[in-house]
Amino acid sequence: MGSVIGEQAWVLASTVLAGVAVGLLYDVSRAGRQYLRPSRNVLFFLDLLFWILAALFVFLVLLAANRGEVRAYVFAGLSAGWVLYALIFSRICYRLMVGAASFLLSLWRAILAPFGRLYYFSRRLSARCKNVLLLPVAQSRRQVENLKDLFHKKKE
Repeated sequence: MGSVIGEQAWVLASTVLAGVAVGLLYDVSRAGRQYLRPSRNVLFFLDLLFWILAALFVFLVLLAANRGEVRAYVFAGLSAGWVLYALIFSRICYRLMVGAASFLLSLWRAILAPFGRLYYFSRRLSARCKNVLLLPVAQSRRQVENLKDLFHKKKE
């Protein structure tokens, strides 16, 4: 009898932790949506992907904890874990994720900024070099056209 109760307690604890993990996964999804700003159609598929991943994760937890048996206390544990995460950890974790994403984005921009400037400078330099190199060709074409016009005028 004690082993059955111990096993059920283990499954309940596992599902509570799985509920916390699913809540954390939801906050990751929510923080990603803040930076990606997806359209409604893309958002539909992102939400679908979230629920597929959450269901797969819960299935794997249940498979490891109690051979995949679904009981009422499994739903209670998942709900309790989600609520526990939402009340205690969600605000802190979400702010940390948004802060980390902002930091990584600014770091990425700082790393790429010199390359952007180099690209802009090289484009301007190549445009000027192109003008300098092609200017004699254009001038010589104009001189040839002027000579042709001058030659045709003398014939008339």
